[in-house]
Amino acid sequence: MLQRRGILLLFLFFSPFPEKCRGADTPPSLAIIQPGRPGSPNAAEGFLARLGEYLASQTKLARPSLSYQNTPKEALAALEKKNPDLGIVSLGFYLEHRKRFGLKAVLEAYPLRKYVLVASEGRVKTASDLDGELVMGGPLYEPKFVHRILFPEAEKTAASLAGWKGASAWVPKPTTRVSSALYQLGKNRVRAVLLYDSQYESMKNLGRLKKVEK
Repeated sequence: MLQRRGILLLFLFFSPFPEKCRGADTPPSLAIIQPGRPGSPNAAEGFLARLGEYLASQTKLARPSLSYQNTPKEALAALEKKNPDLGIVSLGFYLEHRKRFGLKAVLEAYPLRKYVLVASEGRVKTASDLDGELVMGGPLYEPKFVHRILFPEAEKTAASLAGWKGASAWVPKPTTRVSSALYQLGKNRVRAVLLYDSQYESMKNLGRLKKVEK
């Protein structure tokens, strides 16, 4: 199946809303938004605590207020309540919501990351076999990123595949639950699952991909 290496940009943004800016005695706030990535806000608390202490020690400023969200719904609800001073967001989130929140990129990072589309053995022989079919995966929380950058319709390598129409021809079902998605795949309830490289390697090491091809 398709195996692509993508470049994922991480953007830091300033809050554009002065009426929501913090007071002089309020510590700065930083939101980390990575839709579709593993974990949960609760599971990230330990990491956020360590990151906050590190930032405070390096900047000599008050320990910042940190948050982590990996679903768009929760991230948007949090931003509606309070806009952070800074944010580290995925490229997909930036593309989807930069106009709504007036996001301004001030730094960019270009980590190489692989995305792997897997299907049950023999179930997908041509790209057109995915047309109108259910595809699950965390990256699908960010449709503009998937359609325009990861699997664009006019991408030369993918376009050489028989029947390739781009990811817009799929029926997406975003999820952060990789094990559940692979279970659905094994039951032929979905046609394919789109994984981050770390998820693919983890599931492979656990023996969850024995009857799956990429």
